[in-house]
Amino acid sequence: MNKIQAFNECVFICDQSSWVWNTTSHFLDIHKIPYIHLSSDVSVRKSWSRIGESPKILIHWESRFRHGGAIVEELLAVSPKFELEDRLIVICSDPSPEDRVYLEELKIHNVVTLRNNQFDIRNSYQDLKAYFFRDPSSSCKHQKVWRKLFLSLKALNQKTSDDHIRKVEGYLHRVGSLDQHSSERYFHALGLYHYRLGRSLDASRHWQKALDINPNYSPSREAMVELYCDEGKYQKALGMLKQMQARNKNNVARLVRMGEIHLSMNDNVKAEHYFCSALNKDRYCGGALNGLATIRFEQGKLDESRQLLAQSSIAYQIASKLNEKGIKMVREAQYEKALEHYTKAHYVLPQQDKGPMLFYNIGLCYSRWGRAKPAQQFLQLALIKEPNYKKAQKLLNQLRDPAEAA
Repeated sequence: MNKIQAFNECVFICDQSSWVWNTTSHFLDIHKIPYIHLSSDVSVRKSWSRIGESPKILIHWESRFRHGGAIVEELLAVSPKFELEDRLIVICSDPSPEDRVYLEELKIHNVVTLRNNQFDIRNSYQDLKAYFFRDPSSSCKHQKVWRKLFLSLKALNQKTSDDHIRKVEGYLHRVGSLDQHSSERYFHALGLYHYRLGRSLDASRHWQKALDINPNYSPSREAMVELYCDEGKYQKALGMLKQMQARNKNNVARLVRMGEIHLSMNDNVKAEHYFCSALNKDRYCGGALNGLATIRFEQGKLDESRQLLAQSSIAYQIASKLNEKGIKMVREAQYEKALEHYTKAHYVLPQQDKGPMLFYNIGLCYSRWGRAKPAQQFLQLALIKEPNYKKAQKLLNQLRDPAEAA
């Protein structure tokens, strides 16, 4: 039996006041499994250097401060390639049918049901022991090859070389044979293959085949939502999301997605409703905080936008969107409007999210507007943030010595 090294602690996310904490920590102690405790209101992103290195992560699903599903959603947002199957263990005390749907949607398989009586506790300890001490190499190879396939498919794009596309296509066929080329998972993979290569009709056809086999297969439903959004069919996307939400009303990320779609439709009232609904379920939800901050920014309520972004662990995503909007204005020669936009963005963004690109774009705007001195000042700020920022250095050199631009 391989023991976990003392320098490689597990992470146990649970509220200490619960009996689940007492029972599970007792198991960890008697088996000499080193661990650190984090409260359920932990910011996964801010604690990622610790959480990301942990060999096992235990999460109490019914935690008091924050639902376990919301914690897992943030974990996957921070690290989309995180291997839930090998490293995550969820502890439930009384999972409802809706909880089981949620666990299925998140693809969580290592679930221990812990009830407060001696007989059930003994059985739960056996499950925990099996999850902790099984040989990692004994994990189902079938699942691992599928996981590898989906990572390969997600890396495809329309610029991928023909040789690499043929390799992925061959791998898809070989892995698909494990399911006799007939499962919902296989048809979903086929749909993803075509979608990544820009073949929307073929993608839609294969995802529909997956849903014909299993109408509740969430990966294909989620993929169809994104396809509908790409095509501007927002009502169809919302209809599918509402069907999924009817099975599991606790999925926070889905509420955020519905809010984002309403934002794309310029319906800020409904967007705000969904963002607030998400925050009612998880007050730490970065996506919902970002969404509300975007609405407040557009309304000119900069102080509120700033306060919301200060609470968000993913405010950098808003920084990227604000940069893109400013770049569009600069390209359209709306320099004064762009500078006003960048000034507001600079005010609302947290200090750590005022990246070098923001300062570079402000410098570029001043440069295009023919105002060299402030342009140089902002380019210097960009280089302080990122000394190896070649575009900023090149533009700064051109402004200092116009002969270089010739």
